[in-house]
This record gives sequence, C-alpha cells and structure tokens, in this order.
Amino acid sequence: MRFSVYAMSGISETVSQICKLIESKKCDYSLIDGTDYSSVKSCDVVLAIGGDGTMLHAAKIAADYKKPVIGLNCGHFGYLAELELSETDLLDKVISGDYSIEKRDMINVSLKKSGKSFLALNEAVIQRSHTASVIEVTASTLSRPFLNVKADGIIIATPTGSTAYSMSAGGPIVEPSVDAIIVTPVCAHSLFDRPLVLSGNSQLEITAKTRNKGELVYLTIDGEKDVELDADETVVICVDKLHTADFIKIKNDSFYSILKNKMM
Repeated sequence: MRFSVYAMSGISETVSQICKLIESKKCDYSLIDGTDYSSVKSCDVVLAIGGDGTMLHAAKIAADYKKPVIGLNCGHFGYLAELELSETDLLDKVISGDYSIEKRDMINVSLKKSGKSFLALNEAVIQRSHTASVIEVTASTLSRPFLNVKADGIIIATPTGSTAYSMSAGGPIVEPSVDAIIVTPVCAHSLFDRPLVLSGNSQLEITAKTRNKGELVYLTIDGEKDVELDADETVVICVDKLHTADFIKIKNDSFYSILKNKMM
C-alpha cells in the first residue's frame, strides 16, 4: 500500500515518526509538498496529519483524484479526523482494507462573470470586509429570490460544514448523510431572518451589494481562500456531482457520539 501524506506545518517530528511507522509496516509513502499533488495519483490513501483545516485541504486534494482520505488529529478539535495520535496502531486496519467509506457531499462554487470555480467541503461564505458596513444579500433558485437580507454576510454550508462556521452563526446541525444545503445569514439586521435547509438538488445564485461605494465583498472557501468579488458578480452554488470527500471509517462511533465528544 502507498500513502500520500499531507501535514500541517510545524509538526515535522511527528510526521517523521508516522512515516517511519508506515515504512515499518512494509508500505510506501510520499509527502505532498506545496501545490504539486502528482504523487496522489499513484497512492492508495491520502493521510492528513493535523487539524480540521489540514483535513479539509487534504480531502479536496483526494477528491480530485478520487482517493479515500483519513485524518490523524494533531490539532485542537480534530472533528473531521478519524484517529488521534494515540491510535496510530489502527492504521493496520487501513493497510488490511478493514474499513468502510463514508461519502461526504461537496459544493461547487462558481463565479458567473469571471468564470472561476472552487470546490468546498465545509462552506462558502460571502461577507463584507472588516471596514465595510452591512451588505445586502439576495439568494435565488430558478431565478426566483427566496432570501433578501441585510447582514454581515451569508454562509452556504454542506451538512459536513453544518458543525463549523454555520453552527457558530446559529445554523442547524445536519447529519452528513442528509442531502441538503444550509443557508445561514451572519449577524442579520432583522428579527425574522433565520437559517434555511434546502434540498441538495438546489442551485443557488447569490448577489451582494454594499451600502457605500468602494466597500468590498469577499468570497471565502472553507476558511482558506479569499476572493474579492466585483460589484456585479453572481455566485452560483450547487452540490458537486463529480466530487465527493471519501472519508475512511475504522471505528464504530456514530455522528452523534463524535458530536458529543468533540463539541461538549
């Protein structure tokens, strides 16, 4: 078996130990470095070593090559990671194939004007800059507006992302197996603007207007990529039909037990 290892910075000693462990089990590995992901094509499993941010990035790399991914938590929450550092012996189950695959929906986020597109596992956030006043966000499906809100921004989340920023902003927690898209306003200036759970078949078109000329609006993908939006840009979001994040599951813990153990 061959592992592709993607790790957060600052843990070189831990990564070295894990790589030696992989070698001791008569397996091969390669380190994913920078933006060169070519080694993933020939691997069997992507191993993410770090926190949730590392797992998010690794899952998207793995999805591009249709490879399964497993996380080894070296961060704080480690909500998406299957294993803790004390459980590296369970890598034997990965090597022997004694695991299941849990498929997680991802969303495709594209910009009509510029043609750029992005893949998100947790969420896409459209938000004002730190120096701007509130923005007016309009969300539509089938060219029919269903939400118009003055707020700091809006979060479009997958069920996987429902336990991340969306939850912190008051959004619902949705089990990952549910086919849905979650829409959560951020600091809405209204008593009646509430989060919405839409069908996973929905295609959303979102525009955002600033109150004052020269103020900026940003699109943020999974908390790691910021894109400045033109004033007349439309953001189109739907469940990606070509990519899923394939999480390796070894332990028998349920979504609810993980939620309780990590969030309480």
